[in-house]
Amino acid sequence: VKAGRGGFWNMPVGQPFMSASYQVSPGRKVRPWAGHWPGKGQWYEGLSYGHKTCMNLKFFGSQVAYPTEKDEPKKHYWADSISSTRQLEDTHFTAPHKYRLEWGLPSHDKNLTGINAGYLSWFLDDQLVVQINGTGLVGSGSIIPDEPMYLLINTAIGTEWGFPGGSGVDDKCKKDYDCNGNYEQTCGFPPSFCSMIKTNPTYKMNWIRVYQNEQNDREKIGCSTPERPTKKYIEANVELYKMAEDEHPLKVIQVGGGACDPNEKEIGNDSCGGQKRGNCRTFRKVCQCEEGWAGPHCLAHDPLRIVEDHVIYQVLESIEPIMLPAGLAMSLISMAGFLGFTIAFKRRLDGWKPINA
Repeated sequence: VKAGRGGFWNMPVGQPFMSASYQVSPGRKVRPWAGHWPGKGQWYEGLSYGHKTCMNLKFFGSQVAYPTEKDEPKKHYWADSISSTRQLEDTHFTAPHKYRLEWGLPSHDKNLTGINAGYLSWFLDDQLVVQINGTGLVGSGSIIPDEPMYLLINTAIGTEWGFPGGSGVDDKCKKDYDCNGNYEQTCGFPPSFCSMIKTNPTYKMNWIRVYQNEQNDREKIGCSTPERPTKKYIEANVELYKMAEDEHPLKVIQVGGGACDPNEKEIGNDSCGGQKRGNCRTFRKVCQCEEGWAGPHCLAHDPLRIVEDHVIYQVLESIEPIMLPAGLAMSLISMAGFLGFTIAFKRRLDGWKPINA
């Protein structure tokens, strides 16, 4: 759908587009109508838009409830989507491009003014897409995030998240959709979706890099930092992190044990990720992972070791080129565990063990 037409009638950006979004909660009591520009005081301040980018008028937020909590209104909450769309062209699907997120952390001393309020800035090929200044969140109950995060890379295709119509699609649509049929049968799939899938498209990434500013004492790597002692919080609030059938908040990470072939040389499951990641034990024909690697076939980084109350940090190796089967939307940015920045710094707080360059 082109800009200025159909569902994009009121926007200078149409399909295809890149979405750059920050989800915040609690949501605003008064928000703009979908498809319309916000009135005065209806939306957040401190937003700066860049090249071929505009505010995402199609989605300003929604009420959130996990499937197991749909009958528990007290656990529902409103979340706002501070989102923008950046127009993409044919070249964005036929040639390499660089997507970047810069994350400026807010101050811990509650002085949330100016640069101390933090910021999020998205870039495409070094051109600004959008910047969210933390000063625009002051008073809303939200801030620019300062807790540990992770980077999620997927294609967002499924019957819940990413399926046309979202989680509100009825069960018949999820089971009986036909993207070659009429609109009702397609369940909202874009035109030519099926023909595109038949071409066996690939989702390619040449590299993923995480940087930190070694001069900025706020920036850290890890899941349980001195300012955000996640491990202690989970231990003190175990029930918040378990389903009824769970014995523990987190499942044990499997390290090795997957079936393998001692004679396989190509990097993959059968070779336990190759010599740097693991090896296939000749007698039992199961994977044994090298230090720093995890998963049944040693293909995943295991950068975090928790020993009592201390955290040991490891430098992540460069990630080799990845090819994943793909289709629809590229959900590249879900935020890194502490993104935008270099991997060596000094730290004075007790209980903090810095990574080595």
